[in-house]
Amino acid sequence: MTEDGGTCLYRAGQGESGQSFDGDLTERAGWDEYAEPVEEVLAENGFTDLGRVHRRGALHHLVATDRHGARFELDEQGRFTIADARVDADPCTAEALGIG
Repeated sequence: MTEDGGTCLYRAGQGESGQSFDGDLTERAGWDEYAEPVEEVLAENGFTDLGRVHRRGALHHLVATDRHGARFELDEQGRFTIADARVDADPCTAEALGIG
């Protein structure tokens, strides 16, 4: 949990997909094998499609968002994160959400 400009943001954490990525990761087609099963679950939970390939430093990744501002990122090393979901918690703590 963090507070940014008066908005309370929740970070669910990071996980591992257990699959390493092969092929040209600068093009979306190289990700399809890994992204399609994830997109199905994301869509069921209100997220957008993963869309185009982004780059941060040396790593490529895909991003999906939901209506609460949450970002799901899947990177080329098979890691995924869910972060930046806007939540209504006062104070901005995990305990206020009942998860601490």
